[in-house]
Amino acid sequence: LPWMLPMLAVDVLAGVFLLWMGLRKQVIGGMAALWTAFIALFLMVIAGLLLPEWVRQIIGLDFGILLVLFGGNYYYLSKLAKKMNQGRNGYTLRIDLKEKPSSKEDFLKQFEAYCAKENIDLVYEVKDVPAVVLMNGVRCEVSLDGTPGFGGADYVMKVTER
Repeated sequence: LPWMLPMLAVDVLAGVFLLWMGLRKQVIGGMAALWTAFIALFLMVIAGLLLPEWVRQIIGLDFGILLVLFGGNYYYLSKLAKKMNQGRNGYTLRIDLKEKPSSKEDFLKQFEAYCAKENIDLVYEVKDVPAVVLMNGVRCEVSLDGTPGFGGADYVMKVTER
């Protein structure tokens, strides 16, 4: 019971931090995620040495339950995605944009920059919005799509095989 308030404060601060990271749309990935996990585990081991045994057991049990829930969620969603994508003719690539392109030329320039960055050979068949292109010999349609988000609309370029 004496540890209830500090544990509640840490949970609230962790939730606020995760919400803040979600609003800023900053995703930690790759090596940054790996090093962040190592640092977090190191800090948890140090904190575990300072906490009583029963608190360590509670935290360990909570962590284990979270791992099982995340693993189950991942398994369920991957099976559902495979099942839903079975009947599709082509694939769709979604390229996130930081802001809505101001014009057709801006849209095409952003798409050309993406192709240059990814070393993709690009040939236009129709240079408009939506554009029809050959990407490394594969015929695709490139269109602009927007979905409402928490802080405003999120814009993406949808590249669909034709």
